[in-house]
Amino acid sequence: MSLYPSTWQMTFVDGLTGAPVAGASYPALRSALDVEVVAWRGDTAYAVVRYSNGRTDGRGDRVQLVRLVPGALEAQPVLTAPDGTLAMNVATDHVDARRPAGPPENGVNVAEVLGWTLTAAACLAPFVTPPLVLVFLLWKHRRRRLRLLRRQGRRGALGQFQ
Repeated sequence: MSLYPSTWQMTFVDGLTGAPVAGASYPALRSALDVEVVAWRGDTAYAVVRYSNGRTDGRGDRVQLVRLVPGALEAQPVLTAPDGTLAMNVATDHVDARRPAGPPENGVNVAEVLGWTLTAAACLAPFVTPPLVLVFLLWKHRRRRLRLLRRQGRRGALGQFQ
């Protein structure tokens, strides 16, 4: 990665000597801080490019996945990362796959709501269960006591009339 934006140009070189050889002409990448070719599809290259807008504080830099087609005048942007993104990882098996990108669908994701509910229940169970059990046991004990008192009251009342 370079410290200052510069122009990057892909060229072909001999593997043994490193001398330039004739080959396809690819578009230059201007104001690029870093270029990483991540995939090839025939003669077309796909690269992750980190651009700079010339500021020294690093703000305003952007990262793009670009398509480099031989003979094209400019690189074709495939994907632009949101502001503040400094790097990009790419699934190279899918760089040239086209997918429809329509408006987002609104609605309720039932699986997500169920997941949040179960997570909350599992987290709160240790705190909620003991008081609920205590209230239930007190209620049961009180009910048993009242039933016993009613039985004793009926016996006493019946005993007075006989």
